[in-house]
Amino acid sequence: MRNNRKSTDLARWISQILIGLSIALLVGSGNVARAQQVGVIVKLSVSNGSIDGTDILILQNGNEIERFEAKKKRQKLDLSYGHQYTIRFEKANYLTKEIYVDTRNVPLHMREEYLDFAFEIELFPISEYPQTETDSLKMAIWQYNTDFGIFDYKRIDESFATTESEPKPELNLN
Repeated sequence: MRNNRKSTDLARWISQILIGLSIALLVGSGNVARAQQVGVIVKLSVSNGSIDGTDILILQNGNEIERFEAKKKRQKLDLSYGHQYTIRFEKANYLTKEIYVDTRNVPLHMREEYLDFAFEIELFPISEYPQTETDSLKMAIWQYNTDFGIFDYKRIDESFATTESEPKPELNLN
């Protein structure tokens, strides 16, 4: 009878440990999944208009991975580490704007931190910029800054080049 009680206690103890480990894995798995992405929050506005009909296109390493219509002025985009992204904001009769995000150089130990960042984008009617050579403006590059341990941006000031003689920006995301 005593052996039977010991085996019952042992079985109960093992089941409690397994339940505890299962709960720990479930709770911890959210953090592991979260650590594999950086959150990008975009505040979107449209000059002289609403955001209705505004599309957001996400390219990962040059390949389209997602396209959707903006339903709210504030959008949260989750981008995986280890890739180059182009995020395009498009609306009929408005200048398209592009933002580049490079998540390749984030050290593994920093991917567990919250490295989310935010920016604002405003779309303008094409008619306000009749001299613009293109309907797509490259606005900024976001890259991980190893000196500060954050994502930082570099503005592409040449995005408003208006004549053939002005140099086009060379985008080197490597």
